[in-house]
Amino acid sequence: MIILGDFDWVNGATAAPLDLLWAVFYAVIEVGSFDVLEYKLKVDGEWMLDRSNRYFRFGPFGPNSAIYRSNRSRLALVGPVHSPELGNDRMLYVYLPSAYFTDPKARFPVLYMQDGFNVFTNPQAPFGHWGVDASLDKLIPAGLVEPLLVVGIDTPDRVSEYLYNDITLDMGNGPKKVVPRLDSYGEFLKNTVKPLVDATFRTRPEREATAIAGSSFGGISSLYLAWTHKEVFSRVACLSGSFWVGEKGIARWVREAEGDVGSRPSMRELIAANENQVKPSDLKIYLDCGDTEGGKTSYAADSWVTTDWTRNALIRQGWTNRAEWDTDQDLATAPEDLPPDTKPTKVPHLAWAASPPKGYAGWADYLGVGQNLLCLVGHGQEHNEAAWAKRFRAALIFLFPGPEVGKP
Repeated sequence: MIILGDFDWVNGATAAPLDLLWAVFYAVIEVGSFDVLEYKLKVDGEWMLDRSNRYFRFGPFGPNSAIYRSNRSRLALVGPVHSPELGNDRMLYVYLPSAYFTDPKARFPVLYMQDGFNVFTNPQAPFGHWGVDASLDKLIPAGLVEPLLVVGIDTPDRVSEYLYNDITLDMGNGPKKVVPRLDSYGEFLKNTVKPLVDATFRTRPEREATAIAGSSFGGISSLYLAWTHKEVFSRVACLSGSFWVGEKGIARWVREAEGDVGSRPSMRELIAANENQVKPSDLKIYLDCGDTEGGKTSYAADSWVTTDWTRNALIRQGWTNRAEWDTDQDLATAPEDLPPDTKPTKVPHLAWAASPPKGYAGWADYLGVGQNLLCLVGHGQEHNEAAWAKRFRAALIFLFPGPEVGKP
């Protein structure tokens, strides 16, 4: 066995078996001071992770085992996790804040995120990554976000697992009707993933400390699961949620909706019917979108129009949002569902900003942290990981505000 890593990726260090313990190998490696030390094992010519060490880091050629400085945040690898509900396996990638190691008695809230392979800093993510670990390593010490665990959930079949509606999609080999499995995926999160995470790490398992988030199909799926499983989740973030799903007659405006948008209702119709009897006090909701597609700004871009319609449905059910949508300025009427061809300059909205804009007294005022609904629009931003990585910091501050958020 050879151990290769940041100390020497070329020759490495040979690990020898211990006397009388032939299955246990050891090596003495001298290293200087370090923040994170990445390494891999090479056994009979094959590279592999150290199965005795759950901590890892994404590298340019896949995950590496990692040794972290004792007071530093870490990523942990869990799995493969089998899903009896779906009949498949996947990995979980878990962010643990530095407080998890400096305060060994503390327990932490948990955020479950879709598309787990893209959530953390990962040079192998095919469409880019969110860098949530890097963002939290800045936001938590700054007091803008409370310490929390983030669980990135991988998926072997994201389209089917993230949809509740039997839409028709062309994935490059002709239009096909999707077999939706989101309800089964929700049971997997509830009955398999969450109990495993709660048993493995020091979490706060109660619903009040449990959130879910995602983007695109992962965005609409997150709101759907939070809406149908209020006994599990109390907070949700939906970035560029595919709220066109189920919206009849919108194909002219939304490219993805050119096929069949499904036989079940849209998300806003599910909210309006409210068969699950979800109350505003049950769920804190973050929504956002961009305003650009193919370099052109429009109200139909990046599901902006259907995100607004979804927000409006929530407001009609009693959720409270910043008043940027209120065209008559008296909060006496519910917001209007504007048509997709409305000029962007005529659409009242709250624009995303990297820091509180002039005129707001800090983050709490800008994001309306004390309210239960926030909807942001990223100017010039399209449907991609780079945009979601930027805006997700606002979602974290809104859903998990730290002690410094209320200060100007």
